[in-house]
Amino acid sequence: MTAVVLPRTPSILRYVTALRWFDPFSPISLIIGHGFGISYYEMFLLQAVCSMTILLSELPAGLLADRFGCRYVMILSAVFLSTAYILFMLSPSFLTWMIAELFAGLGVAFYSGADTALLYASCHRESNRSHYQKQEGLMQSIARWSEGLSSGLGFVAMVNARLPIILALGAKLLMLFLCFTALPKQPRHRVKSGSTAFENKRFGPLEILRLLRLDKQQRPVQHKILVSLFFYAALQSIVLINIFWMIQLTADTLSLSLSLMSNLWVFYFGLCALVSYFLANRLLQYRQSQIILLPLISSLLLLISAFAPIYLRMIPLMLFSLIYGLLMPLINSFINDYASKKSRVMMHSCSAVLTRLLFVLVVPVTGYVAQYVSSEAAFLFLLVPSILGSCLSIRVLWMVSD
Repeated sequence: MTAVVLPRTPSILRYVTALRWFDPFSPISLIIGHGFGISYYEMFLLQAVCSMTILLSELPAGLLADRFGCRYVMILSAVFLSTAYILFMLSPSFLTWMIAELFAGLGVAFYSGADTALLYASCHRESNRSHYQKQEGLMQSIARWSEGLSSGLGFVAMVNARLPIILALGAKLLMLFLCFTALPKQPRHRVKSGSTAFENKRFGPLEILRLLRLDKQQRPVQHKILVSLFFYAALQSIVLINIFWMIQLTADTLSLSLSLMSNLWVFYFGLCALVSYFLANRLLQYRQSQIILLPLISSLLLLISAFAPIYLRMIPLMLFSLIYGLLMPLINSFINDYASKKSRVMMHSCSAVLTRLLFVLVVPVTGYVAQYVSSEAAFLFLLVPSILGSCLSIRVLWMVSD
C-alpha cells in the first residue's frame, strides 16, 4: 500500500527540521561540562555512550518507521530528546549526563532517516526527482541555519549555564506538538506472508541481517553500491563529528568567551546552510566529483589544523562547514536513489549505524589523545578515517559510473 503523504508535508517538515536542530546547548556543552568539573576525556566518553545508544537503536527504529510510518518514530524522537534535555538541566554531572545521553541517542536514532524518507515520498508523489533534490537541499539548509542561529544564543550561559538547555528543551517540546498534530498519518505496509520479519514482530539484529541478505539477493548491484556508500559516509561523518568537539576544545584552550564562541558557531552553521541550499542542489549533477574531492579536502584541512599555530587553528576548522554542507545532501540523494521503496528508512538507518559504530571506536581514542597527548596529535589521528575515505571513494566512483 502506498503511504498517504499530503502535498503540504515538505513545508511541515521544514518547521520540524528547524525545531529538531535548534540547540543552543550542544555547541558549547563541552565548555559548560568542563565548567561543572567534567573532564575533556569524560565529555568524549559521553559522546561514545550516545553513539552506542544510537548504534543499538538505529536499525530497530528504521524498521519501525518502514512498518508503522515516519510520523510514529518522529514523535518518539521528540519524546526522547525532551527527556534528555530535562536530565541535562537537572543535575550537571558525569553520571546524570550519561543517562541523558542514552535518551539523546534514542532521540537521534528515531529521527535519523525518517525525515528524508518522508520528504522523498512526498516529492515523488507530487513531482519528480529534481523537485526532491531541491527540497532536500532546502531541508538540510534549514537544519544548518537552525543549528547556527540557535548556537548564537549560547551566550545566555553567561547569565546561567542551564539557560541554553532550557531553550533547547522548549524547541523539542514544540517539535513534539507539531509532529503529533501536523504530520500526516501513514497506513501500515501490507506484506506477503514470510516476506519480512514484521508478521512475527522480530526486530532483532539477526532479522535485520536477513533483510539485508534478501536485498543483496534481489538487487545485487544496488546493494553493493549502498554498502560502499555506507562505509564512505561513515568515514567522512566521524571526522566531522569529531571536529564538532575539537572546535569546542580549541575554543576552551584559547579561553574564548561564550559570546565569541557563539558567533563562531553562527558563522560555521550559517556557512554550512548556505552551501546546502545554494550549492548542494546544483552540485548534485557532479556527484561523482564530490565523492572524490570531499575526503581529499578533509585530509588537507586536518593537516593544516595540526600544524597551524593554535591562534590560527579556527580558520581551517571553520572551513569544515563546507564539507558538512555538501556531504549530507550528497549521501541522502545516493541512498534514496539506490534503496528500495519499502526499506528506504532502514537503509538510512544502516548508514547511520555504521557511522556510530566507527564513532564509538574512534571517539574515546580522540578524547584520550587530546587530553593526554595533544590536540595536534588528535588531528593527525583523524587523518586515518579521512584517508581511508579517500581510498574508498575510488571504489564508489567506479561502481556508480559502471
